[in-house]
Amino acid sequence: MTIQFRTKTFKSGNSVAIRLPKSLDIAEGTDVVVEQGPHGKIEISRVVDPAEEKRRLLAMIDALARLGPPSYGAEGRLPVDIPERPGL
Repeated sequence: MTIQFRTKTFKSGNSVAIRLPKSLDIAEGTDVVVEQGPHGKIEISRVVDPAEEKRRLLAMIDALARLGPPSYGAEGRLPVDIPERPGL
């Protein structure tokens, strides 16, 4: 699902800048990549630090491992009674 925000450019020093809505949760000082695609499309993406992503994933795996196996067994299904249907 794509969410669109409408904003206007403004002058910041010798550059043109845009304000990003707070709801995008991009903190000041966040590294981003700006790409210009076909038909004037501009895409802004956060820079992903592979070492930080790996650290976060390992921490998540460790937290899941500490939960241990579920304390309940697999649920069995009730037997299904299929009635006879003559002529089918």
